Amino acid sequence: STMTMSDTNNNMEDATTTPATEETNGMALEKPNFTIEVHSIISAKQKQHGLLQNNYANYRQYCTRRIDRLSHSKANSGSVKSKLSHKGKTKREFRKIVLDVDNIDHVNLVLVWLAQAERAWAHAMELKGEYDLKIA
Repeated sequence: STMTMSDTNNNMEDATTTPATEETNGMALEKPNFTIEVHSIISAKQKQHGLLQNNYANYRQYCTRRIDRLSHSKANSGSVKSKLSHKGKTKREFRKIVLDVDNIDHVNLVLVWLAQAERAWAHAMELKGEYDLKIA
């Protein structure tokens, strides 16, 4: 499975970039496209983080940590705003960003969605395994 979207600053080892043009107000803007090898990313991460032993809980915990890392990366830094508190200390405030295909500009934003889907799948498989043990 391959997914293609726009990227301005690609640093993924499994993603490739090719230029594309987009018309905006009569001006052609060059927007690079990126390609993500979804199957190879998923299968490699599953093998590394517990699915060879059917340890879905470990894989789900890994996905949660990965989502946290990707969400706080520089590519998604617009979601956190620093401001001064009443005591002069810096305080961070969360600002929700609505993502859709048109405003994705970095591969990490798509990888957050992929990790969320993998985490949900691992949780479902973990619950299914617990249910199967109760029935047996």
